Amino acid sequence: MNIKENYINRWKAFRICIMPILVLLLANSASALYDSEAQSFLGLINSYRAQNNLASLSIDAALQDGANWMSNDMLTYCVTGKYTCSHTDSTGRTFDKRLQAFGYPAGISASAAENLAWGYGGGATSAQQAFDLWKNSPGHQANMLGSSYVAIGISRSCNAGDCAWVTDFGSKIVKPFNAGTTPTPTPVPTKTPAPTPIPTSTSGTLLINSNPSGAAVSIANTGKNLGVTPYSINPAAYPSPTFLRLSKSGYQSINFPIYNWMVPPRYTSLSYNLKPLSTSTPTPTPTPVPTKTPAPTPVPTSTSGALLINSNPSGATVTITNTGQNLGVTPVYINPKIYPSPTFLRLTKAGYQPKNIAIYNWMVPPAYISLSYTLQPQ
Repeated sequence: MNIKENYINRWKAFRICIMPILVLLLANSASALYDSEAQSFLGLINSYRAQNNLASLSIDAALQDGANWMSNDMLTYCVTGKYTCSHTDSTGRTFDKRLQAFGYPAGISASAAENLAWGYGGGATSAQQAFDLWKNSPGHQANMLGSSYVAIGISRSCNAGDCAWVTDFGSKIVKPFNAGTTPTPTPVPTKTPAPTPIPTSTSGTLLINSNPSGAAVSIANTGKNLGVTPYSINPAAYPSPTFLRLSKSGYQSINFPIYNWMVPPRYTSLSYNLKPLSTSTPTPTPTPVPTKTPAPTPVPTSTSGALLINSNPSGATVTITNTGQNLGVTPVYINPKIYPSPTFLRLTKAGYQPKNIAIYNWMVPPAYISLSYTLQPQ
């Protein structure tokens, strides 16, 4: 099944910066539901689809529940704290796993996609503003005009002029939606602390643990050694995100990000199971690669099956974070399947802040066509 994610990293039209998702409990004034603006958005997108000879979308209650939960999560854990957001929510779920938790079979028996947007001080309060932002972004526009989609969930969460928007798309109606009733989001279980106790001297820090313990903890892009697991770290003292690496003799290394909002009580620990190194590498059964869906930018014939990495502005150097290997400048095509999963890349350009990203070997067409990032001036 096709699983597609799109998000807007920054909207230059609105100050204080604009990013997608995660961080801090909100006051009671926050709301997330299929409100009048969400209803207006449904009219806008269906009119736009009709102009492009596409079928209208209908609200699916499972998608709506998932969108409601995510817009509140964005407002609570990223818009309020001015942090960078992603389609991975504050509990660590990817968007397809989140939709599955709300009863929609994303990636199982239905294709799905998700668009995120947010703004500050009235920058994204209306349906028209959100619609225009997505319409003018090729990746988001592609989701809005997806010919396989018949269902949608639309949610807007706002607090004092700061708003988060979520649209979840699906290829079938699973649970018809009654517009007269606001769906009740499924409760998310309280995060269970790791079994290993946190030393009293590390209050306010995040405990990094591994199984087996004794793994070296280092910063992925510099190789700086921080200690061995169990290791306590203060995420607020590092750029967000900072990519760490766990390594131990006889086991495969693991790279993972930490964010400066990963502090107690929301997060107390991160634990990882290390996989033993394989003595022999079995030959995998080749997975048929579907016909590539053309990206908005013409794809040279030599890049069939590759992922387009782009930046705004273009011309950013793309390197592998932990080795420094230069892969080219944006726009650049890479084949995620030839790299370990995940592989961490860095986008750098003079006068702009570096951008760290992760690619996985399943990020290939038609599920993924391109990843686009807006670089922030220094």
